[in-house]
Amino acid sequence: MMRRKITIVGAGATGATAAHILAARDYADVVLTDIKEGLPQGKALDLNQMGPVLGFEPQITGTNSYEETAGSDVVVITADAWSGPGWSEPASRVDLLGRLSARHWAPQAHSVFRAPDAWLKWALYETEPLARFARGAAALLGDAAHAMLPFLAQGAAMAIEDAAVAAQCLARMPDDPVAAWESYSAIRRSRTRKVQRLAARNGKRYHRTGASAMLRNTGMRLLGGERLLQNYDWLYDWRPPAGLSIT
Repeated sequence: MMRRKITIVGAGATGATAAHILAARDYADVVLTDIKEGLPQGKALDLNQMGPVLGFEPQITGTNSYEETAGSDVVVITADAWSGPGWSEPASRVDLLGRLSARHWAPQAHSVFRAPDAWLKWALYETEPLARFARGAAALLGDAAHAMLPFLAQGAAMAIEDAAVAAQCLARMPDDPVAAWESYSAIRRSRTRKVQRLAARNGKRYHRTGASAMLRNTGMRLLGGERLLQNYDWLYDWRPPAGLSIT
């Protein structure tokens, strides 16, 4: 049976995170489309390479055209104060189209938005940091332990890090899983809390408007790309604690 296909318009942090969630939960193959050349292709390559590690099979395609979207569902990321639970709340087609101004979207994109007769919607959530990720012989990893907003694109990365540390702790204490999980929890809590906070802060920063947005843009230009990346050395240079090596 042919797998369903979903198109996501916009391959930024939110679109790429949505693509990862859809693929990881085996909902459908995903098409990421964006007007910026190379962006959706690069995001798709990264996500596809995660598949064998995380154990999902759906294919993610990145494109700058709409030809690959044929026969797919469409996902649109848009601002809204609505925050109801679930993944399948009925959405208004008229309301959605009213948010997608023709001044900011190409006619080809608008033709895609007008095609579906029915829409569903879901909100983005984060959780309050947990005091512990483990109790007894059971533990939480990934979003179950520290769900976060997508504005740092680190949800899947934190889950992979969790798995690496959990494996090391269990290998070091194979006869005491309770102690192993407590060690895992103690090691991971502070880092994941920091990433949660920064993702939420980025969400506010990215969505500034007016004078506040101009100040943000000016500050980032003055900072420069190299110094901006250096701010994330703590994030991207992470390695599992040496003392927990299982090799």
